[in-house]
Amino acid sequence: MTRRACLFLALAILPASIFLWQDGYFSSSDGMIHLYRLFELDRGLREGVLFPRWFPLSGYGYGLPVLNYYPPLTYYLAELFHLLGAGYIAAIKLTIATTFALAACSMFLFARDWLNDGAAFVAAIAYAYSPYLLSDAYVRGNFPEMLAMALLPLALWSVAQIRSAVSDQSSAISRQPSAVSRQPSAISHQPSAISHQPSAISHQPSAISHQPSAISHQKSPFSSFILHPSSFIFHLSSFIFHLSSFIFHLSSFIFSFAAIILTHHLTAMQFAALLLVYVAFLFALESHQRSAASSQPSAVSRRPSSVVCLVARVAAITIALALSAFYWVPALAELNLVYVESGSLARFLVSRLIAPADFFAPSLAYTYLPQSDALKRAFGFPQTMLALLAGGVVLLQVAGSKFKVQGFKFQVSGSRFRAIRHSPFAIRPTPHILFFWLLVVISIAMTLTLAAPLWHAIPALRFMQFPWRFQILATIGIAFLLGVWAKWIGDALPQWRWSVPPVCALALIALGVTNLPVRAFPLTDAQVDLTRADDSAYVVAQMGWGWTREFLPATVQEFESIYAPLAKSNVPPPDPARPIPSAQIQRDGLYDRALRVSTAQPFELSLKTFFFPGWQAYIDDAPARTYPRGSLGIVTVAVPPGDHAVVFRFEDTPLRLAMNVVSLVVLVGWLGSLFVTRQRAFVTLIGAIILIAALFAWRVSAPHAQTPTAIAANLDSRVQLVGYATERAGDSLFVTLYWLALNELDRDYHSYVHLLDAAGNLVAQSDGLTDQGLTPTTRWLPGEIVSERRVLAWRALAPGEYRLVAGMYSPLEDGFQNLGARVELGQVIR
Repeated sequence: MTRRACLFLALAILPASIFLWQDGYFSSSDGMIHLYRLFELDRGLREGVLFPRWFPLSGYGYGLPVLNYYPPLTYYLAELFHLLGAGYIAAIKLTIATTFALAACSMFLFARDWLNDGAAFVAAIAYAYSPYLLSDAYVRGNFPEMLAMALLPLALWSVAQIRSAVSDQSSAISRQPSAVSRQPSAISHQPSAISHQPSAISHQPSAISHQPSAISHQKSPFSSFILHPSSFIFHLSSFIFHLSSFIFHLSSFIFSFAAIILTHHLTAMQFAALLLVYVAFLFALESHQRSAASSQPSAVSRRPSSVVCLVARVAAITIALALSAFYWVPALAELNLVYVESGSLARFLVSRLIAPADFFAPSLAYTYLPQSDALKRAFGFPQTMLALLAGGVVLLQVAGSKFKVQGFKFQVSGSRFRAIRHSPFAIRPTPHILFFWLLVVISIAMTLTLAAPLWHAIPALRFMQFPWRFQILATIGIAFLLGVWAKWIGDALPQWRWSVPPVCALALIALGVTNLPVRAFPLTDAQVDLTRADDSAYVVAQMGWGWTREFLPATVQEFESIYAPLAKSNVPPPDPARPIPSAQIQRDGLYDRALRVSTAQPFELSLKTFFFPGWQAYIDDAPARTYPRGSLGIVTVAVPPGDHAVVFRFEDTPLRLAMNVVSLVVLVGWLGSLFVTRQRAFVTLIGAIILIAALFAWRVSAPHAQTPTAIAANLDSRVQLVGYATERAGDSLFVTLYWLALNELDRDYHSYVHLLDAAGNLVAQSDGLTDQGLTPTTRWLPGEIVSERRVLAWRALAPGEYRLVAGMYSPLEDGFQNLGARVELGQVIR
């Protein structure tokens, strides 16, 4: 891209990004989900895990394998901004702004190969200001889909460029033999000279003995360097230069396609189908062009074989799949481990299809509706109609028809479109116009009620979740065809050609942002950290953000109401003769927990965490089998009698580990190949990757796991307080309590943390449902470890020494009933 194009695109996308810089956060359907996922990723990195597949906070604090199934790249991009100093909210906004810029640049690169710069600029603006992309940013809040959509034209551009890279490399190789052998004629004449003089040969053995060495010397690959070193070096440098170009274009596609897979899986599924069709289209187009040039042998020799180009593209696709295998292979192989929607989803999808009359209802600017009512109009009515009309014009061209418009007679023939009263202009590239016109037509058809039988018949379509996702593919075609219109108009009005791109761009910007709803609400980064929020109602509401059945482990038998207390009756009282196990929390991390357990008889030890393969237990450093327990399927291990060191740890399964190795090897090989390139873009990329890797390595260099203070306080043989930890932040004291359930509980007990002064007076307190209401005690299983955080506000307290106490009680109509005695935790200094 030229500097001028970069400048114009940067200025043009400012209206799309300017809404991001207002205070607070904007209201959208999924925006908060991705904000919390960014926070979870940051927590995992600070814990020392470079790729945390498990998010402990999601699912009301029971954890879900989010990144084992959902692509992670968007969150890593936002995390990069966070590591550079932006807050969580600002990092998301910077990610969105970057996506707008990337969408415009990638479409510009793709369209410029087939159109002129001005028309490519119009296509870029049409893509960046497409209603679907803007809706992803401000209405639906689906930032990963938005980023994947921005990468699609870049992948199409790079896969098409592989042809020119193969052509350059082939020409470099074809020139190489001339550098190796400078005197083929001399070599070719030697055998004939020998064959015509048999008698001479027989009488002159010494002469014969010298002949093979002469021939072998002339055939040696080093002879050119010895006789003509400058020529050899020239051809070798030419070969390396063209190899650099080949790797550049191949790597562009590998990077973009792998990035799409790692950004949004549903978009990647759609694009994979489009990519296969586009590669087949390019193969057919290149084969036709080579056949058409068969009358000119020199032209044919300069064109690479379409089969060679196809092989190069298939190789690039394979490398991209291997590069991203650490994500998509486990996601597909372990799909049966989580809840998957049933076949009834097809009926839901069909109910979202739109009648053609409603879809094509005329409207100037796009009407943005909430996600539940999306897809009520065409993908921008004027844009869609112009795109469909472009295909009609080209079909007339192919048919060689004549028609009239407003008194002007137009003739379409060959590859030229001629207006009798205007300057002639070319309708090119005809195959690409028809390809993207068909893409628009098919994508629109898949969103209409006419396509209902297909949605019922093709099971793979059910993974799309919503029919409106076909707008993604349609938007690519619409943007390209709008660029075609800009070229046609500029060619028809050469004296006004310079004004066509800015006028079209302004019109597209206005159509995109006119009805754009931007509803901001107050939100701070402190509220994103749910581990420190003291508003229990807010925490309970927000910690279910990831509670979607697509990530719910299949062993869970209950759903949305898991934090509601259970009504229990006839719960037997504790048996005083039954030995009580004890446990000490030695280390509490997000992905591992170490305990010291003493028990006189076998018992089941559980964590308040959903079971999922990868949760491994070790008893005295020996692996022990973990399994799901109860209706919630929490992680459990059977502990034998005695004194044991027990460790729970989330690890990669053999499949995940193998795919990690595959992707790492491919990444190292890919980056190594970039060192032979002379493209400044890849030199910059290597430097950026090294810098980013250093930032992330710095982030994971200091593990953040807590080391709680051990305590053994038995509360009426029902619950045991086994440890606590404190943390100071600003004007608040955060206290984490660790409970071990000893028996079933028939009521929902409340827990408390109190701060007492030297005279024993209560000066600060935090009381309420355990774990801020997320884990009622009626759901605790015997042997389950439950941690909860409580916040004490001590801003108004004078500096000094205070006592920290904790306990449990049962609220009554006329007071409360303590469960056991109050527990002294220790002293804290304000």
